[in-house]
Amino acid sequence: MAVLSTDGADSDYTDILLQLLDEKWHISEEDIITVLELIKDPKSVNKLYEFALDVPDYDEMRAIAKKCIWALSAINTPEAVQKLKLLTKVDDPIIKENAIFELEVVLKKK
Repeated sequence: MAVLSTDGADSDYTDILLQLLDEKWHISEEDIITVLELIKDPKSVNKLYEFALDVPDYDEMRAIAKKCIWALSAINTPEAVQKLKLLTKVDDPIIKENAIFELEVVLKKK
């Protein structure tokens, strides 16, 4: 993350950031997802979708899922929009509400 702040975030870092999301030795998931939102690399769509659905026990407000939804909205490819649509159908009311809102934002842009 320190290198990114100096070098600047771009798609050269997408693969390593996606790998880091799977690692359990750090607590930087939200920071990583925020950087992926800035990069807007379509390669991150599936992982962001997976992370939006994998809610940790400690995340009562669904902060990680919300950040994933915002990142999917920022990426705004057909695949990202499809993942947002899928998230509007989940049972979790917080995730569902945020996905519906971001989907509306995305559809207004088009």
